[in-house]
Amino acid sequence: MFLSKNTPELSIDIPRQESMIIVPADHSDLPTLFEWMNNEAVYRYLSGRPMSEWISLDELMASDRSSRRRTSWKLHEWSIRMGDNTHAGFMSVEISENKPEARWGLSVIGPDDMRGCGLGSIAKRLILKELFEGYGLQKVYTTILEGNEASTRYNQKYGAVRTEPGKFVFTRESWLQAIKTSS
Repeated sequence: MFLSKNTPELSIDIPRQESMIIVPADHSDLPTLFEWMNNEAVYRYLSGRPMSEWISLDELMASDRSSRRRTSWKLHEWSIRMGDNTHAGFMSVEISENKPEARWGLSVIGPDDMRGCGLGSIAKRLILKELFEGYGLQKVYTTILEGNEASTRYNQKYGAVRTEPGKFVFTRESWLQAIKTSS
């Protein structure tokens, strides 16, 4: 975790709000991430389930195991911070080292007052832009937990196509078309 030295820093000014900066995550971010991932409200927001129905990462990623064996992946993780350096969340992506594709990993907005107001959507859009335009990727795969309707709507709005229940793929073409349509 937090090993990639090639993860770029990204930033955006949010209209009618303060600016957001997305920086490569490092070890100093771990305590906050662990705190948020063990917070009932954050877990319920991410998964639509109570923590008593915890799904392990192994269970969640089980369907990806066959592709993991054929492809070498490099992890990129970002820490999402507001202009005043308030820690807002994390996002991670595994980028293939031998194919023009990536797999979306963790996306979490931690503080109660920052969830549900679009910060995750803005951060994901900025990272997708970097993946397609900066890295030249052709596909980004993502998994959405059952019950997370907001994430499903967001992903479909920005060009993701459902490939099977809970599984979506953004293609460069579908993402560019969605960006043009939403502007």
